[in-house]
Amino acid sequence: MKVAATLAVLSVGLAFGGPASAQDWREDTEDKAIHVVVAPGAKEREPIAIPDARCLAVAAGPCAMVAEVLRRDMWLSFFFRVLPPRSYLADQAVESLDHPGWRDWANIGARFLIKVEVRGPAPYSAEMRLFNVTGEQAVSVAPQTFKGLSERDLRMAAHRFANGVLEAITGTRGVFD
Repeated sequence: MKVAATLAVLSVGLAFGGPASAQDWREDTEDKAIHVVVAPGAKEREPIAIPDARCLAVAAGPCAMVAEVLRRDMWLSFFFRVLPPRSYLADQAVESLDHPGWRDWANIGARFLIKVEVRGPAPYSAEMRLFNVTGEQAVSVAPQTFKGLSERDLRMAAHRFANGVLEAITGTRGVFD
């Protein structure tokens, strides 16, 4: 008889106070506030190499500035992880603007590569190229040729090229110029 009474109490308890009631109870006591989680995106930054610009009849200052502007813009985009120049294996004195040594860039883990050549004296001209290292191919970026530039214009050309790189890779133009 005791067993039958216990089963009857359990059946009534499950029928009226079972999991549905427990769930309703939890919903009533839960915090109904909106919670916003601010954290890095799930996507990892793409590794990009940006060696110093090749200078042809140009002082070192303007060339170094172009590479630094590009490195900073790519870093600020939060899409790229700029690989440290001390890790680069390619010999920039030998490697041409349009034909990178794919193996050297792949061996340091670069997915993308930006190469720059600046010619002078002022007014300067600059050629900038973007490469997909893993695909071993050039990526079209508009614009990539700049002529008749002052030192200040060289900086702006680097920003414009950075915007073009972001547009070529992500489909969204950058905000650097």
